[in-house]
Amino acid sequence: MIKIGILGGMGPQASALLYQKIIWQAEHCFHAQKNADYPYFCLINLPVPDLIENQNDEKKTVKMAYEALYSLKNGGYTHFAIACNTMHLYAKEINQTLNLNFISMVEAVVNLCVREEYQVVSILGSKTTLKTGLYEKALLDKGIKVNKPDLENQHKLAKIILKLIAGRLSKNDLKIFKKIVKEEQQKGSQKIILGCTELPLILPFISNKKDFIDSLDVLAYQINSVFYKR
Repeated sequence: MIKIGILGGMGPQASALLYQKIIWQAEHCFHAQKNADYPYFCLINLPVPDLIENQNDEKKTVKMAYEALYSLKNGGYTHFAIACNTMHLYAKEINQTLNLNFISMVEAVVNLCVREEYQVVSILGSKTTLKTGLYEKALLDKGIKVNKPDLENQHKLAKIILKLIAGRLSKNDLKIFKKIVKEEQQKGSQKIILGCTELPLILPFISNKKDFIDSLDVLAYQINSVFYKR
């Protein structure tokens, strides 16, 4: 039986939203009706130091992630996912060590962009994700041009992400976010990738959700696809 272990808590609100998305998609996209129809998964809320603005606590964070995934594997889980874009920087290293059946959010988002034949996209995410080119290299390898905010807007995004984690998004934060999105669209981007799992929490306050690729939504679909073997 397929049992999926999900490393969450980075941040907690995004992980809760992922849980909701998995269940909603199971019902509406994979026709689950009874309790037994829904996917078997465990979502761990791991309270790691954040890596949003820097990687100062990298070793501690990776160690905690490694131990949690090792525990899930020993507990009989067969497939694994991480509900955090930035943590995917360390996924290859962890995966090689533990030999996991890893469900990559980054890979799933890139594959979606290829299928939809997008030529130009923008990435919004943590300063660490944008600095390291987590999405950028994979997209460029597929021939997709990548735009990203300038350093000033990256700093503003980091503050917004931290506000979302704290549940303290203000009207001014939303205004700043919309301005950043507009500037990215003016660069010719066909879609805006929400490359931080906190950013989808802002979508209920956005009128045109079709402008975005929600990385959490994509991961939820990939998790369901693995479980239902689609």
